[in-house]
Amino acid sequence: MDEWASNMKNGCLTVSEMLAVGLGMEKDFFSKTIVNGTFHLAPTAVDLEKAKKGDVLAAFHRDFSLVTIHGKSRFPGLFAWLNTGERFQVSVPDGHLLVQAGKQL
Repeated sequence: MDEWASNMKNGCLTVSEMLAVGLGMEKDFFSKTIVNGTFHLAPTAVDLEKAKKGDVLAAFHRDFSLVTIHGKSRFPGLFAWLNTGERFQVSVPDGHLLVQAGKQL
C-alpha cells in the first residue's frame, strides 16, 4: 500500500512539474509546495457490510488540491465535468492513472 501511495504522489509531482514548465515557470514552482505541504490519500473508505446496493458512496464534491489522482476502479461511477458543465463517465484503463487538475475558486 505504501508503494502504491508513493507512486500516486510521485505521479502528482511529475504532473505538477510538467504544468510549471508548460506555463514558463520554474520546474519546482508547484511541486515544492506539494512536497512540504499537506496532501491526502483519501480512498472512499466504505464498510461494505453496511452499504446496500444503490447507496451513494461519494456524492458530487470539489477536490481541494492542485491535482487529484485516481487509479482504476472495480466499479463504475466516477464522473467528471467539462468546463461547459457537461458530465461524463470516466474509465481508467488497466495500468494507468487519471490525474485531474483543479479549478481555483
